[in-house]
Amino acid sequence: IVPHDLNLNWLEVMSAFPHLYFIKPESTEVQMKKLLADYKNHPAPIVILIKGLLCELYAEFPLAFVGGGFGKSVHSLLEPYLSNSMVFCGPKVHRSTEADVIDQKDENRLLILNKPVDMMNYL
Repeated sequence: IVPHDLNLNWLEVMSAFPHLYFIKPESTEVQMKKLLADYKNHPAPIVILIKGLLCELYAEFPLAFVGGGFGKSVHSLLEPYLSNSMVFCGPKVHRSTEADVIDQKDENRLLILNKPVDMMNYL
């Protein structure tokens, strides 16, 4: 999980979930690599609280849920797609030419969900 907005209310809600790993800005590169290695052995949701790492992270995970698709419009879909991730998003892709490109190239790598809870059916 790489939040778009790191406000205190969001962090309080997320900290209530006991099985989340949090990577904070003071985390070193070595700690990040160890955490990613641990994740591959014992998968659990990871919350990245560091800005500027999203594109590099997509290559580390086989699935990417891209936010914004349940609000105004979805965020970038090509970044995870080009990193070889299966891309999940909400239905608001009408302004995204990236969704059209992915659908034309490989329709099985983009899954548009009607409700956020639908993601659980695929996990």
